[in-house]
Amino acid sequence: MCNYEGMLEENRKRNENKEQRAIMAINNMVADGHRISINALVQITGLSRSFFYKNQKVVEEVNSAKKRQGKQCDKSNNVAINKALKKENDILTRKIKDLEETCDKLKKENERLKNKSKMNIVDTLERCFKEG
Repeated sequence: MCNYEGMLEENRKRNENKEQRAIMAINNMVADGHRISINALVQITGLSRSFFYKNQKVVEEVNSAKKRQGKQCDKSNNVAINKALKKENDILTRKIKDLEETCDKLKKENERLKNKSKMNIVDTLERCFKEG
């Protein structure tokens, strides 16, 4: 029975070692900003895919890390979206200002042409009356 208990103890130690390697890899991936995936963890740790699905402690760590990353992604997405919207808003504000300036110039040009047209009509009428 002593040999059996020794095997169990050895298996428990190996399992703890695997858990520690897996959790360390998960924490390193999160710290380095890498996306958590089972494939990446298998490559990094050399542990089997089934280990990452069957070991409850590791499953909880993976899920927790993914949630943390999801929140970080949401925040960074919001920052990126806000930055893009601000940039677009600045561009549109400049376009509005340019269009208002163009509108003012066209109004002035229209007034100038109206006055010129009135002057031409007056000149034409004066010539007609002088000739007639």
